[in-house]
Amino acid sequence: MQASKKTRRTFPKTLDNPEGKEYIQELSAMGRVVPGQAKVEIVAPQPESTQSAPVEDAAAQRRKAASDMDMFRKMAKDIRK
Repeated sequence: MQASKKTRRTFPKTLDNPEGKEYIQELSAMGRVVPGQAKVEIVAPQPESTQSAPVEDAAAQRRKAASDMDMFRKMAKDIRK
C-alpha cells in the first residue's frame, strides 16, 4: 500500500477575504482526511460502465463483402502482377 499524500491548496487574498484561504487534505488509497474535520471520507471505487456489450455486438455483425467490388479487386490484383 502506498503512503498517503498531503495536498495544500491556497487561494489569493481578495477584498471579501483579506487573509486568503488555505485548504489542506490528506489523501490515501483507503480514504481522505481533512485536518479541520474529524471524519474520514471513504473513497469508493467508480463502477465500470457496461458499454462493452454493444462493442461485441458490432463485431459479431460484420458485413459481407459487396459483390460490386469484385471487379475492382480483380483489377487491383492484375495491376500488382
